[in-house]
Amino acid sequence: FTVDLTPPRASLRADLPIFSPNGDGSKDEITFYQETTAEESWTGIVRNRENRVVKTFTWIEKADAAVVWNGTSDAGTLVPDGIYTYRLESVDRAGNRGVSDAISFAINTEETPVILSADTDAFSPNGDGIKDVIRFTPTVKVREGVETVTLTVRSGDNADVRVFSGRGRLEPDYVWDGTTGAGARAPDGMYTAEIVVVYRNGNRSVSRTGAFELDTAAPGISVKADKLVFSPDGDGNLDVFRAEQTSSRENLWEGRITDGRGAAVKIGRAHV
Repeated sequence: FTVDLTPPRASLRADLPIFSPNGDGSKDEITFYQETTAEESWTGIVRNRENRVVKTFTWIEKADAAVVWNGTSDAGTLVPDGIYTYRLESVDRAGNRGVSDAISFAINTEETPVILSADTDAFSPNGDGIKDVIRFTPTVKVREGVETVTLTVRSGDNADVRVFSGRGRLEPDYVWDGTTGAGARAPDGMYTAEIVVVYRNGNRSVSRTGAFELDTAAPGISVKADKLVFSPDGDGNLDVFRAEQTSSRENLWEGRITDGRGAAVKIGRAHV
């Protein structure tokens, strides 16, 4: 006969502290890596916060080196969000009971949408103190559990121009001064911004702004009158004043005819 006073031994680790089995392809499963002594059998047990068993795994002699769990119970249903533990247990032929340390982890399938907005649809980073920067503000449903944040400014041809990144939290807003990642001035043109927020549970939320314009060129216009004197008396001779004008394309141009005191007597507006 054999005298055996040594209990079964096992060690555990998990690849994730939190996962999200919601089928989005990111952190849908958790993997437990385990080493055990050779015994008649080993049982892996997942328990919820109330210490109730929700999932069991059984192996003969030694536990598998790795076991993957997708968040479903022994009944085949997805367990609710919460804190869970996993441990290995075994009783050898001599009746010695061995229990591994418990690993604690979380399941969180909560949706985490994000909305990114810009404070203007055009800015002019030319150092004149007027609309020199554009400000991006992320609005999120869940601010806790953020793993990484990446905000990318892209040009009209979808090339990355500037990247803001961080870990652990979202900033209240992100300010772009029109410079590239190399510190050079980005050219005038149309741009968009995209934010990607990755949570510790694997959820990934993406939002994009509408197109906005970087414009450092001042509006330009030239005006030329055909005559400097006219006589609007209805006699058919020099009754109207005409001006020829060319301009850059802007949202709005305004033309004013003023009298000798500077008061406007005629105002014309046009979208170009």
